[in-house]
Amino acid sequence: MRLLRKILTSPVTGPLDTALFVAKRINDQVAEEYLDEGKVQADLLDLTMRYEHGELDDAAFEEQQEAILDHLNDIRAYKEEAAASAAEEDADEGMEEAEDAEEPGGAEDEE
Repeated sequence: MRLLRKILTSPVTGPLDTALFVAKRINDQVAEEYLDEGKVQADLLDLTMRYEHGELDDAAFEEQQEAILDHLNDIRAYKEEAAASAAEEDADEGMEEAEDAEEPGGAEDEE
């Protein structure tokens, strides 16, 4: 029945599924680039080099440096939050597995 429904609705759901897949891939790529600490650190190094070579004045350097450091702090905070969330989910799954193992065997234990 599910297969039949999938076949009959594929002209409508197929393009939608494809669009959702592409949107998720784009979102994943953008997030990966945005959360790349190495790129942000390279930007900070580049900024410092430009400042030391006299391409930037003090005010411009400090403004751009603050923006880059804020971005780096945001990345680190996001990663810490994601790690804590993942650890919490793992702990919840472990508790559920332990509870499942402790459940009685059913009708045999009721006698």
